[in-house]
Amino acid sequence: LLLLDTDGIIQKANGAAARLIGQAVATLKGRPVSAFLDPADAAALVHSLDASMADASAAATSLDLRLLGAYGRKLPVRMQLGQLLVAGRLWLTVATITDTSRALETRTRLQGLSDRLTLATSGQGVGVWDLDLRKWVLQLDPLCCHLYGIDAERSPLPLRARAV
Repeated sequence: LLLLDTDGIIQKANGAAARLIGQAVATLKGRPVSAFLDPADAAALVHSLDASMADASAAATSLDLRLLGAYGRKLPVRMQLGQLLVAGRLWLTVATITDTSRALETRTRLQGLSDRLTLATSGQGVGVWDLDLRKWVLQLDPLCCHLYGIDAERSPLPLRARAV
């Protein structure tokens, strides 16, 4: 979380934002937030801040930006800007920063695993099953039903809890 004045200067930052930016909390205060962004993204942020100055009743804005990290690494983030108004005038902008790179990496890794599983099971004649612990059912794919001699119309199979 960052608190920015009307010129985009950081007035306050929490530890999570400082870690994401890669700076100590104490070194962020008084610096323009645009200094930590890719130059093209900094221009978009300045434009968004200017627009919020022009219309204090504007809704919150969400921007996909790139933070400049160590060794020139660019970290994709989503910055949501909200306004803190005092007597109807813009006093501070609240910027919430979310790291989107982990979500993208996770989605990419999961898609790769899913593709590998599909390839492995489709070519080898191996059935796939999935145990849903929340619903307490066993989901079988058609090939698995065939291998175990179960009517595919019966899947998912409800399971019964057994006292141990």
